[in-house]
Amino acid sequence: MKLHLEKHKSDGHNIHRLQLVESKVRRLLKYYKSRGVLPLEYDPLKV
Repeated sequence: MKLHLEKHKSDGHNIHRLQLVESKVRRLLKYYKSRGVLPLEYDPLKV
């Protein structure tokens, strides 16, 4: 999706969808870290 947005900077629909997906990932990370499924220092950008 990010590759698409690099070419099409004014694609408002996909910009919004990307924000929603990134927000969901952050919420899931917070949940799984608090439950002990993922280590607290886990960073998905480093994987």
